[in-house]
Amino acid sequence: MTFPHCPIEDENRNLYFIKGTQDVGYTNYHCKLLKLNVNGEILCEKVFYQNKNHMLQYLLQTGENSFLAFGRIESDTSVYTDFWIVQFDSLLNINWEKKYYTQNFDYTIRKALIDHNGNIIVTGDLNKTYGTFEENGIYLYKMLISADSLIVKYFTDWTAFHSWDIIEKINSSGYIVFAEYFNDSVTTGQIAEIDQNFNISLVTQISNIYFQPIIHTAAWFSDSTILLSGIETIFDPEQDDNLGLVLLDTMYNIIYDKMYGKTDTSDYPGIYHNFDFIDKDNIYYVGTSNYIYYQIPFQQEPSWIIINKLDSNLNIKWQKFYGGDVFYYVHDVLATQDGGCLVTGMNYDHLTQNNETSTFLLKLNENGELTSSQNVSIKQQDIILYPNPGRDRMTIRNGIVNRDVSFELFDIHGRMLIKHDKVGSGSVIKTSDFSQGIYFYRFMDRNRIVERGKWVKE
Repeated sequence: MTFPHCPIEDENRNLYFIKGTQDVGYTNYHCKLLKLNVNGEILCEKVFYQNKNHMLQYLLQTGENSFLAFGRIESDTSVYTDFWIVQFDSLLNINWEKKYYTQNFDYTIRKALIDHNGNIIVTGDLNKTYGTFEENGIYLYKMLISADSLIVKYFTDWTAFHSWDIIEKINSSGYIVFAEYFNDSVTTGQIAEIDQNFNISLVTQISNIYFQPIIHTAAWFSDSTILLSGIETIFDPEQDDNLGLVLLDTMYNIIYDKMYGKTDTSDYPGIYHNFDFIDKDNIYYVGTSNYIYYQIPFQQEPSWIIINKLDSNLNIKWQKFYGGDVFYYVHDVLATQDGGCLVTGMNYDHLTQNNETSTFLLKLNENGELTSSQNVSIKQQDIILYPNPGRDRMTIRNGIVNRDVSFELFDIHGRMLIKHDKVGSGSVIKTSDFSQGIYFYRFMDRNRIVERGKWVKE
């Protein structure tokens, strides 16, 4: 099973990312570093140990021609992994490595940042197992650029769980950690204020029962507002998950929130860094459409990569769909210097792969057009139709913003069975009276075919 981690871009528009590989039982795992040019072509790669489990999970550029990678590596003295830091240059030459004993925990790295003092702050999850019993926690690590330790703190009181993101306070007095839990509250999605010595001064949560700030990304949107992603859930009548964004003030009150998704399908944010922007009028927010939680990562039903480009009011400028042929699972998005973005994740085809996933990278320009891709041949769609195969109905999602399109459905003999002059996103077409078999559809916009395909009635 292969998967990508943490794409970054240097000042010359070269791209770096981690490619990880592990078996289904998570007993063997390793990774390599890759460097790509702006066209998605591999310039060089670095392979690490062949006989030792290891996994890098986060990349950080610390200066010109200087990078750090953070992860975990098999310990020589413990059954648990060591905290692992690698310093490398732009040619992926390794300058040094450091390993730290982790007090009988396995580490997961979620986020690393450089604070106003030039120190590195790392956060993530802790895990250990006693037979069938599992203990979880959250850690915070402060170190110099040289990776010499300054402070480390473990939150392991049986309630701290899943640190998703961290940002530094505007006044530089400490940090804000976004986690699934920091105390024993029954509500998921909590925010903790922490001082420079990692002492907790406040734990609070967002007062919106429909917004779950889990699987989230956080960023300062202004000196007085924070943008936070999560899952927006509605019940109509069944649970339907959607991509959500909230804008918070510095007291963590919601100024306003937005939801990106439609009924009849679950949309899930990218599981690591799911939104990014260089300027606030061009925000990229990504996720997986038609996500079935209990089948991950070997989902048999196809899904789509959903890419939203938003303005500074969080309104959609355009929405694109990629895939629909196999299962795609979105991990990260990186806003790039050319105005576009890079989207990474993994894909799985249950017909050809036996519990083995592949890695994809998509490079898009500012208009959402695919300029390069790696390890995947994929189709871009402005409109999708699902479920496919289906039975009694089909639902339409239209990514052409503020414009309805016409819809036509034909049988295998070319006879038109349905024609709707205007269908918008979320339109439902009844198909219960149709016989089982193959049908063909097309969407028209001002006498131009914008999408066509085959639909199967089960």
